[in-house]
Parts: sequence; structure tokens; C-alpha cells
Amino acid sequence: MCATMTRENQMNQQPARADSRAGKEASVRRMIPPILGFLLLSGITLTLFALGALQGFAETLHAGLLMSLIAIGLIAGIWHGWRELFDSKPQPRLWTRRNVADAASVVAGTLITYVLSVHVGLGAVVASALGGVAIALVLPSVAVPFYCGTFVGMISPGLVVGWPALVLAGLIGGIVYVIGKGALDGYGGKLGTTAFFACLATALVCQRATLSVDVPGMSTIALAILYSAIAAAATWALSIRLEHGAVLASGAIGLLGGLVLPAVHPETGGLYALAVFSASFAGMCSKQRMPNEVPLAIAGACCGAVVAITGPYMGGAGGKLGTIAFGSSIAVSGWRSIGALVQAPRPAQTAGADLQRLRPRGQDR
Repeated sequence: MCATMTRENQMNQQPARADSRAGKEASVRRMIPPILGFLLLSGITLTLFALGALQGFAETLHAGLLMSLIAIGLIAGIWHGWRELFDSKPQPRLWTRRNVADAASVVAGTLITYVLSVHVGLGAVVASALGGVAIALVLPSVAVPFYCGTFVGMISPGLVVGWPALVLAGLIGGIVYVIGKGALDGYGGKLGTTAFFACLATALVCQRATLSVDVPGMSTIALAILYSAIAAAATWALSIRLEHGAVLASGAIGLLGGLVLPAVHPETGGLYALAVFSASFAGMCSKQRMPNEVPLAIAGACCGAVVAITGPYMGGAGGKLGTIAFGSSIAVSGWRSIGALVQAPRPAQTAGADLQRLRPRGQDR
């Protein structure tokens, strides 16, 4: 009888083990898209900032040291994000109706922004910012993926060959947007990084070289840093404190910078407008990532420096400004995590403090 019960228990356990094995395999499969998205987003960001560090040392020692500090924080933040990735819940299914709608919205944002920028003549910054404000007011349900598409639409005409290539850029951006859900969420500039990868991939397919501009003087960089710090903090305040939403806040600040700064600074206003628009993406950080305006101002300042110093690399690709904001936000978060680790009490110190609290009064002499 005991042998019969044992066989029955074993037979009952086999389906349970099979179900458990199937569940683990399904969990592993669900983690593949966010892991791939994480590697694509972090890889392209690290590449741009590494090139910026090299360019910084080629310019001045101070610029090189500044870019190196930002890069160290970026590496620490990406490592922290990699550990977070495995604590998150991946999407149960990839190609849902919602994800298809999001991908289509990225394509739509790409085409509309490109038309406004190139054919209407508004320019890339104003076209993208205007598209972000309009979609946030008219169709807020698809505002985020559409805004991502506007960054793809900022691509230079020299990097795409006709409308098929532009549609390809939008499709790549839509796919990366979908698979990247759950990877490094909450950081401002993630949408732009998605667009940046799409634009560079399309330029590679079209066999087009990216554009390059010279690095300005330190006085110009300093003013770009100032404007960017203000822009990032203002965007976060509009988005979080005044509850206007990240897309509307970023679009409004970017539009303001794109219209005002070129008029105030005829020679360098274009650079300042780009720096402010990049900083507005950093201001799209969630409250969980950035608790107040102070770290956002630091991230914005980083944006201003990196926009100026990385001018010789990967220019003309839509989303470069967002990638800079993405890396700057992660860098500030990384330095905050390093600071928390340094300030954390050691186990021996903690144990000593506990014994001190438990010791009766009068015995501490």
C-alpha cells in the first residue's frame, strides 16, 4: 500500500514539475525583449558619452575631466539599472493591441515632424516641441510614443534616402520603443535614445555618414550649462509639481527655448536651443528617479556640457539630444547611488551602535 501511494505521489508531482519548468521557461522568454532593449539603449548611450570624454580631453583638461565624471556616474547608474531589470515584471505578451498602437504612433510622429521640420520649414526643435504639445492636448493616450516619433522625425535629410527610409526609421523606433518597456524606465531622455538608435540604424542602412560641428569656446559652453540647468528644473516642476505631464512640460520648455534663444543670441542661440531642448528631456524624469529640482538642475547642466562637447559625433540623427538627457539623468542617479553607498554605515559600526543603545545607563563610563 505504501508503494502504491508513493507511485501516486510521484505521478502527481510530475505534472507539477512540468508546469513549474514551463513557467520558468516562459519567464525567461518574457525577459528577452527587455534585456535586448536595455542593451540597445545603454550601449548607444555609453558609446556617445565615451566619445564625448575623448573629445573633452582633446579640447581642454577641464572638459575632459567633466566628461569623465559624467561617464563614471553613467556606468554606475547603468549597473544599478541592470540589477533593477530583473526585479521588474516583464510584459506577458509582446505584440498586444496596445503595443501595435504605440509602434504606429511612433511612425506617425516621425512622418509628421519631418514634414513640419523640413518641408514646412519650422526646424527640428520647434517641429518636435510643437508636435509634443499638440499631441499631449489632443490625444494624451498616445502622447508618449508619438513624442518618441517626433525625435525620430528630427533626423537630418542627409541621413535618409526618400520616404521609405524615413518610414523604416519610424518602424525601427517603434520596435525599440515596444521591446524597451521595463528597461531603465523613469529616466528622462529614454524616448530620444530610442529614436537615436533608430536614426543611426537607418543611416547605416542608407550608407550615409553622420554630421559634425565644431566644439564652441568655454564661455559658450558655460552659458549652455546655465540655460540647461534652468530648463531641466523648470520642466520637472511643470510636469510633477504643477501636474501638467512630462510631454506637455518638455514640449513647452523646448518650444520656448527654440523660439526665444536664437532671437536673443543670433550667433550661438541655435546651440542654446538644442541644449535647452535636451535638458527638457531630462526634466521628464519621474519623481521616483529624481525627488526634486536640485538633481534635475545638475542633470540639465550635464546636458548643456555634453551637447556642446559631443558636437563632432553622430550629428543629424534625431534623438541625440534625448540620448544626452538619458545619459545625464542616469549619471546623476548613479552618483547619488555611489554617495548613498559611501555614506551607508558599516556592519561593525551598526553593531556598535546597537550595543550602545542596549547598554544600561550608568555603564557607559
